[in-house]
Amino acid sequence: MDRPQQYLSARVPPELRNRFKALAALHGRSVQDLLREVVSNYVSREEAAARPLTVGTVIARLRPHREALRARGPASCSVRLGGARGCPPRQRR
Repeated sequence: MDRPQQYLSARVPPELRNRFKALAALHGRSVQDLLREVVSNYVSREEAAARPLTVGTVIARLRPHREALRARGPASCSVRLGGARGCPPRQRR
């Protein structure tokens, strides 16, 4: 079952519209489908950037790069929990 769709419109300069249409055609996509993907990707990135990092997120992002990091020298890595939880850093005395 298709999800309900709503209109989202924006005015852009004709040159930008024409370039966007050409890119859609180049990739065999409709303008509508390409625009839906662009908006969806933008919203997902912005939402992800607004969420505070957790220790689990930091570890999950680092884990795929473990061997490359080790090849550069570090034998271990630690995460300062306060910053990783999205808490403001403590003031140094």
